[in-house]
Amino acid sequence: LSMGANDAILITDPALAGSDALATSKVLAQAITAGGYDLVICGTESTDARMSVVPAMLSARLGWAQLTFASEVSVDPAASKVSITRTTEAGVDQISAQLPAVISVVEKINEPRYPSFKGIMAAKKKTIESKDLAAIGITAGGYDLVICGTESTDARMSVVPAMLSARLGWAQLTFASEVNVDPAASKVSITRTTEAGVDQISAQLPAVISVVEKINEPRYPSFKGIMAAKKKTIEFKDLAAIGITAESSWSEVKDATPRPPRAAGAKVTDDNGSGAEALVNFLAEKKLI
Repeated sequence: LSMGANDAILITDPALAGSDALATSKVLAQAITAGGYDLVICGTESTDARMSVVPAMLSARLGWAQLTFASEVSVDPAASKVSITRTTEAGVDQISAQLPAVISVVEKINEPRYPSFKGIMAAKKKTIESKDLAAIGITAGGYDLVICGTESTDARMSVVPAMLSARLGWAQLTFASEVNVDPAASKVSITRTTEAGVDQISAQLPAVISVVEKINEPRYPSFKGIMAAKKKTIEFKDLAAIGITAESSWSEVKDATPRPPRAAGAKVTDDNGSGAEALVNFLAEKKLI
């Protein structure tokens, strides 16, 4: 504010703790839509996750043009147009788009000026408006995409994603080796490799997807990420906190009958080359062939 901004909005909510790029872009898009802005300027990447995806997700959610990695920006209000210069390995690109638009700028775009004493004093009279999720029209916990592994490492049943989608009444996309999300169209698409070939499947959000082990190479946590994780909280909830009772969450077994012992099998020998015939006769007698 002391450097010239007119006002500021702080969106803070306990539900946002540990948010990923999908959640961050959704919250920002909601706040931007409510504010009636026509130009959003983002950095290239955050200093923690360093993914460089929020500007792209933001433009997709808003349905606005996207101009990325700008080293120079010029705005023509009369023509309602923004133009950028982008330096790449191939040379220098000159790109323009009609407003509204989302642009991301590189670190070297300018030399930030130091706030003046006058600006510092003026900033004391400005207010930072604080809003929670409810204030911008978002319900905490209103997820629209659930990503599961294919199976757990203990039971290895591979049924939780299917049961989850059935309980939620959401679309189910299974065994994904690649996932793409289109926030503007509220759609998720996956690639699934099977014995018959490669399937391309898509569904409207909300949806449940299960991913195979080889979908990516997990990155190692950085030292900065490890230190930042110490400040994050893990919220513990019991069944009552999420509105479930022990009686309603599973079926009680009233009675069980042990399985009867198996009958002894038959041993087929092949001493004189008659083993195959004896095996076939045995299976035919049991009406298995």
